[in-house]
Amino acid sequence: MLKAIKLKKYLPLIVIGCAILLFLLFLVTKSHTKPAPVAERTWSVAAKKITPQTLTPNLVLFGKVESEENTTLKAAITADVIATPIDEGNSVYEKQTLVQLDPRDAQLTTQQRQAEIQRLNALIASEKTRHAIDLQSLESEQRLIQLSKNELERRRQLEKKQAGTKAEFEQAEQAYQQQRLDLYNKELAVNDFKNRIAELQAQKRRAEAELGVAKLDLERATIIAPYAARVATVHVSVGDRVQPGDQLVEIFDNHALEIRAQIPFKYVDSIRDALSNNKKPKAKIELDEHIIYLTLDRLTAKISSGRSGVDAIFKVDNEMNLLELEKTVTIYLSLPAKNAAIALPSQALYELDRIYKIVEGRLLAVKVKKVGSYTTMHDEKLIIVTSTQLKSGDLILLTHIPNAITGLKVRIVKM
Repeated sequence: MLKAIKLKKYLPLIVIGCAILLFLLFLVTKSHTKPAPVAERTWSVAAKKITPQTLTPNLVLFGKVESEENTTLKAAITADVIATPIDEGNSVYEKQTLVQLDPRDAQLTTQQRQAEIQRLNALIASEKTRHAIDLQSLESEQRLIQLSKNELERRRQLEKKQAGTKAEFEQAEQAYQQQRLDLYNKELAVNDFKNRIAELQAQKRRAEAELGVAKLDLERATIIAPYAARVATVHVSVGDRVQPGDQLVEIFDNHALEIRAQIPFKYVDSIRDALSNNKKPKAKIELDEHIIYLTLDRLTAKISSGRSGVDAIFKVDNEMNLLELEKTVTIYLSLPAKNAAIALPSQALYELDRIYKIVEGRLLAVKVKKVGSYTTMHDEKLIIVTSTQLKSGDLILLTHIPNAITGLKVRIVKM
């Protein structure tokens, strides 16, 4: 009985011990199978052996056609439009009629001003004739005043001798005073002649100026081209009534065309150096199977707020007739030549400043500087980069691999 109780007390410990022995036996007898190794992926890529050389990079810009001579002709008079013998896009020669305004109002005003001048000429002639008569009359008045004075003195002596009456004396004195007044008025008329003539001549000069304005307005009724040009815009039609300042026609000199384009800041210094050495960079536009050649003439002196570069002005060397004012064009600018430059397809460049060279079957990242683009004789578009870490004979990765990193294993194949 006692043995049965002791066995029951140690039974759980016996069970646990047996379980532990079985577990250890399982670990000892378990077969050890090694995991299969993971194979490293190898990328099949295209590569190019490079040779650094002197290249002339191209910079692609977007420009806008402008003109040094761009004129908007405006109305100078109030009149109706009676003719517009030109259309937008027409080429016109110097002094060709562009818009004809009704000239009748200006003609009537001109006639009025001419009549006013004729009237003033007649007044001036009349005043001169009157002055000549006044001079003659003045001499007569001076003789008459002397006679009246003598008569007055004679009457005074007769009155003193009581040989004459007082009434006769007073009558003689009255005649003398009247003669003095007439002489005074005549002298005043003669002396005032210069003032009267000056006033009439001033009125005439004013009338002549008004006539000049009227004739100018009459000329302005015919709107002519100030120089040989092309018509950009016609703002009016026959029947429109225009006021002074209203726009009529916009023209531009198609022999003075320029193209304005923005040069990124990183290229400005090299271009400015070339210009200072009188080496103006060349450029071209490919337009409808035509090539238009340009010359970079100057850089602007002002940088507008928010701009990422400096405006450059290009002169058009040929085929100006193919360009329209305000047209947007793509410009291929030849930048100054770069030494130790490398031309690569665009897919070889990662994040604008990195390429990969292949060393012993693995990639190695190389920092580069993009200095422009390049077009081969076969019209292949390449980018041009420079780097001090590259040398002749290096193999450069051409295939664009997503998430490419240094150390990635590759295999070069022909593509």
